[in-house]
Amino acid sequence: MKIIPVALLATLTLTAQGFAEEGQSVFRQPFVMQAYGQLQARVQTALRAKDYTKAQELCEESIKHAPHYPGAHYNLACALALQGKKDEAFTALMKSIDNGMAAVDHLKKDRDLEGLQGDPRFQKAVDASSKAKPRRIWPEKVSPAKAKDGIVVV
Repeated sequence: MKIIPVALLATLTLTAQGFAEEGQSVFRQPFVMQAYGQLQARVQTALRAKDYTKAQELCEESIKHAPHYPGAHYNLACALALQGKKDEAFTALMKSIDNGMAAVDHLKKDRDLEGLQGDPRFQKAVDASSKAKPRRIWPEKVSPAKAKDGIVVV
């Protein structure tokens, strides 16, 4: 009985990865978000295990699926900060804020970012986060794909 759910999960994950590689479309959202969610769960597991390199890799994979969602960028900033990669961590942190990460209190209290807090860029990130506008739709801009065999998908 357990073989069927695992096979189904693998099929859905591979399908979602294929959709993510093809580009963003509102019709692909359920598949992409499933893969994104699974990857982000694995990121949390890697962070708890202090496997920051693995967490970084999983975040980068998540970003390929949904580059406009702030969560993977934020978690990438955490993984990078925990590795002492400050410049890269600030780049990822600002990308999360640019994509709508507006949780200022969380940002200030997150122990994963303690290594960044003494840097003047951290206060700039906090200020930017207080002005960030969380995204409510996915994706914000929908454009048609290239026509293939006379068919265009939005």
